[in-house]
Amino acid sequence: MNVERTLRNLLFLIIGLEIAASPVAAHTGTTHAATPHWILFSFFVGGICVMAGVAAAIRRELLSIPLAGVLLTASAVTAVFGGIGLVETQIVGQTAPQLIAIYPVLSLFIGGLLAVGGFLLVLTKYPTKPQYALLCMVLAGWILYPTVMPGQGYYNPLGYLLVLSLPAIIAYIVWTDARGVLQSIRLQTTPKLVGIVAGLLMCVFFAFSAGTMSIKPDSGLNAPTSA
Repeated sequence: MNVERTLRNLLFLIIGLEIAASPVAAHTGTTHAATPHWILFSFFVGGICVMAGVAAAIRRELLSIPLAGVLLTASAVTAVFGGIGLVETQIVGQTAPQLIAIYPVLSLFIGGLLAVGGFLLVLTKYPTKPQYALLCMVLAGWILYPTVMPGQGYYNPLGYLLVLSLPAIIAYIVWTDARGVLQSIRLQTTPKLVGIVAGLLMCVFFAFSAGTMSIKPDSGLNAPTSA
């Protein structure tokens, strides 16, 4: 296995572990409306896996478009349903969070590895695309920021700069590297429909994630006071 493939696989592993470990650590031993959170997490991950499988099947022409549309919609709704259950603020803890003391160390390790590994991968694989290295640095900053800043950086101006930098660098990469693809998609009905549905579902998910909407709100959590 060459160095490029090793670095790429390592980065995918780090990002996957970060995505999986965060909700697991936050919701271990907790229930939501009498539903164990591991079930909600299974809905979330299972829905994403089915969506990926359906997308792969469409590329290989193993599924018809109508059937694929039904499966994509059902799996997307399932994933969003599980995600909403996980991010809702009303959590009844059955066990105390474990290994809290090592969280800062893990954040430093994962963030540093992502920054260095991303830089090396871009240097060897995409030497003419420095924006990719910058994206890795910004993503690493998201992981490192609460750990390295005093008071978790709640009121530090650098936090606002970090929040603005991520969508800006992603928009630049999409504009420079995927503009042609996006323009071609504008002329096709199915991709546009999928994009609209995905956007609406993500809006619903983030409304609950941000606390703008809530099914069963709790007082004192800076969340809505009524459902």
